[in-house]
Amino acid sequence: MSTSQIIRPLHPPPAAPRAAPATGHAGTRAAQWIQRLAVPLLVLLQVLLSLRLGNTAFEDEALYVQAGRDLLDHLRTGAEVEDYGFYFSGAPLAYPLLAGLLDELGGLALVRAFSLACVVVAMLCVRATARHLFGRTAGDLAALAFAVTGPVVFVSALATFDALCLLLLALALYLGVTRRSYPSAAVAGLALAAAAVVKYTGAAFIPVVLLAVLFTARPRRSGRQVIRVLTTAAVAAAALGVLWARAGAEVRAGVEFTTTSREALAPASASHLVDLALQDIGLLTALALVGGFFVVRSWRSALLLLALLAGAFGLVLSQLHLGESVSFEKHMAYSALFLAPLAGQALAGLAGPGMRGVVLAVLVVVLLATGLVRAQALYQWPSVAPVVELVESQDPQPGRYFATHPLPLKYHLWNEHPDLQWTAPGDLAADDPQALRQAVADGTYRMIIWSADVSGNPALEPQVQVLSEAVANSPDYELVSAPPTVPAWGSTAEWYVYALTD
Repeated sequence: MSTSQIIRPLHPPPAAPRAAPATGHAGTRAAQWIQRLAVPLLVLLQVLLSLRLGNTAFEDEALYVQAGRDLLDHLRTGAEVEDYGFYFSGAPLAYPLLAGLLDELGGLALVRAFSLACVVVAMLCVRATARHLFGRTAGDLAALAFAVTGPVVFVSALATFDALCLLLLALALYLGVTRRSYPSAAVAGLALAAAAVVKYTGAAFIPVVLLAVLFTARPRRSGRQVIRVLTTAAVAAAALGVLWARAGAEVRAGVEFTTTSREALAPASASHLVDLALQDIGLLTALALVGGFFVVRSWRSALLLLALLAGAFGLVLSQLHLGESVSFEKHMAYSALFLAPLAGQALAGLAGPGMRGVVLAVLVVVLLATGLVRAQALYQWPSVAPVVELVESQDPQPGRYFATHPLPLKYHLWNEHPDLQWTAPGDLAADDPQALRQAVADGTYRMIIWSADVSGNPALEPQVQVLSEAVANSPDYELVSAPPTVPAWGSTAEWYVYALTD
């Protein structure tokens, strides 16, 4: 029994007639051209959706790229470097080092282009996997559904480790499902191990991928597939075991702090998080559930469905339980990876003439429109361009600088002003109010910069409030210019730049 017999497409294509009229030949040629253009059009769509987004460096982007710069400098010159391993949610010598190198070669645009390339390859892996399981049409529509999902578009334009982790998981799933050799199983194991190194949370998807691969096996080849899955698991476990044994105390602490013993950094209510999930992947989830209904033909296909749903919702449910809003929407790109093949199966059932085709077109348009809106909304963090311009207008000299959002400022000012030492609100958390006032009185910071939305962390707001009041009343600091108004996430905030007078 073949894989297509275990999990049959909803509407398998009819057998080709022995002879066809001239119009039939034309229709066949048109269908062939559509098939040939599917991949270029999907890639073009993914690229256009990503490139339409633009902004200055996000805080996470600035952090990882700057860490990469520091690590490269450490490797070349032996200069001291911060222990990023204590709080990074991925190995500092993995993605940040790569991001730092790419930034040196082509700036933030090249680092983001790398993310886009990763997501494009992940989309092609989704297409090939769904096509192998459910048929050609389902594969193309699965790739389309994945490509237009808001968080996926967002990740494709973001210089963080998520795009690379997404690619590695998609590659492992593709190799496990579509290939039959033991070397391919070993490569899939290495991909899974790399995903867990690049982003520690990637380890949570390893059993999901292994189970999904296992349950797609043909019954008569189930024994061989079990061995392949065990090979993949053994390679992944061995690679991670060696790396864990060689990891330093800071990396072990980082794994615990960011993943295994994580506490909510930005708590949010379950209702708020559910609302975000519905906006980002609500329609995709509904389509996947419909597709899952038609996929289930046997106990094996039922277990495959459960494995894919576990991959789609495991991380989402974990963050709901924790009440953590940090990276919540970004993580739904991983949900799309496991939902898209099922959604493609549901959409394939509507492919054809008449009203079914109209419904398919409407659903595709809604998916695209929703993805455009959500990706744009996620990309609307504060642009620091006017603030960078104000700081540069003051010819900043080496010294200490305070900012409520220092990471993007440090990134955009680093090339011209690498000696500026930035202090963040978190560095003030342990200080008492009098100490903060004294820091202003002593002229500790050459500039003090804050936005009206403060730090975004309620626990730090009192410290920032004390500091801002002290500098506003200090004769030693003056406001550089009228506060620029910066839009962010549907609202605006004024940014204040105070400079120490000579």
